[in-house]
Amino acid sequence: MDKDDVKADIAKIDFLADKQILLALERTRLSNERTFLSWVRTAIACIGGGVAIIRLINFNEESHRVVAQISGDVLIGIGILFLVFSLINYRQLKNQTSYLPGYKEPTSYFITAAALALIVLAVALILII
Repeated sequence: MDKDDVKADIAKIDFLADKQILLALERTRLSNERTFLSWVRTAIACIGGGVAIIRLINFNEESHRVVAQISGDVLIGIGILFLVFSLINYRQLKNQTSYLPGYKEPTSYFITAAALALIVLAVALILII
């Protein structure tokens, strides 16, 4: 083996190492999005459960209606908290990986906008219902 072959092998190893790092970052990004979407799904379930308790269940006694209203509002509030915390967590993890050299993460303005729209919708539900 001469020097040129060794240099070519080193360049090949460096290229493969860089490729593995980029693939690991891509897996991390996709995992972050999956986790975020799982929390959004849970938040939507809480909000939907709160609305169902408030609107869909009819109670004859006033005390039961008050308890249902409070329970529904609490569930909607928990759903809002899930949305807020999941968005904060998503953005923090995204910012941790986006500064690495050679890695260009796709923009996530849609994800942020959709989460903020869900938060506004959930707050509107509490105020309307």
